[in-house]
Amino acid sequence: MVRRWVGTAAVFVSMSAAVGAQTPQELGSGCQGSDADAAVAACTALIETKQDPPGMRAGSAYFFRGVAYLRKSDNDRAILDLTEAIRLNPMNASARTNRGAAYARKGQLDEALSDFSASLAVRPDDAPTLVNRGSVYSARNQPDAAIREFDRAIALSPKYVNAFAARGAEYQRKGDVARAIGDYDQALTLAPRDSRLWLARGLAYVRKGDIGRAIQDFDEGVRVAPDDAELLAQRGFAHQQKGDSTRALQDLDRAITLAPQNAGALGNRGFTYYMLGNDERAIADADASLTVDPRRAGTLYYRGLARRRRGDVAGGDADLAAAKALQADVVEMMAGFGVK
Repeated sequence: MVRRWVGTAAVFVSMSAAVGAQTPQELGSGCQGSDADAAVAACTALIETKQDPPGMRAGSAYFFRGVAYLRKSDNDRAILDLTEAIRLNPMNASARTNRGAAYARKGQLDEALSDFSASLAVRPDDAPTLVNRGSVYSARNQPDAAIREFDRAIALSPKYVNAFAARGAEYQRKGDVARAIGDYDQALTLAPRDSRLWLARGLAYVRKGDIGRAIQDFDEGVRVAPDDAELLAQRGFAHQQKGDSTRALQDLDRAITLAPQNAGALGNRGFTYYMLGNDERAIADADASLTVDPRRAGTLYYRGLARRRRGDVAGGDADLAAAKALQADVVEMMAGFGVK
């Protein structure tokens, strides 16, 4: 979602000595480079000598260092540098977009929206910034506004995978599964090796009730990314919904090995054990899942039923009440998964 996103960072030692020996041209190249740590060091050297990369506008060193900090997930430093870049060059739309991304990561949605809008005032046809602004509208629970932004981005850039993925996710949240699947179809045509898209479309098929198609998509995703814990967790749960507990446990065990704190995988494995009548293991997995994410209503619900089956009526009733308080339709949801 961030403009001018740089590549994977590598850690370099004794960086200051290497930077000191570089010419301004070399520093300029390093400041704009793909290694975040090297970029920070080179940009800092330019800033300390009150220079920008040769041939670049005022504030460029701050801009590139801010982008590097953003790549390093140091959002506060990114905001400081990008603010200075904007002060020195108010027409730097990319600085606005990147600062907006940093604000969005911090949950400061009003500030993010303001920056994305300011960027679009300078560069109205920038599809990534439109997607960024749409994502803020989505986070603010304004789905129609979000979809309008994604529509504009797709009209401007018909092969922009992220725009199709974002619009598909928004349609799915609205319950329009057919349109969601249509957008994921388009995205997968453009990026068939993007495992997140196989996951997203698979989840849309789950929402539609077509578990067989969902498993096919999860299978494709796992072929692309065999160590993706989320794909394995979702495929495991889909196998459970098809009544194949053996395959379900294979996938869920693997997912938990890869990501021991994955609340969904733990909760789904506990549910599988619950359906097999193994209440002790179901409760143990539910406990672990709820330690990570205590707001999992379905997990609370089956743990309550498992506790009741083991004679802990008071504990079970407390779990059931908590589940209903979190999600009013949890009984209906769990009935759909075969829990009566």
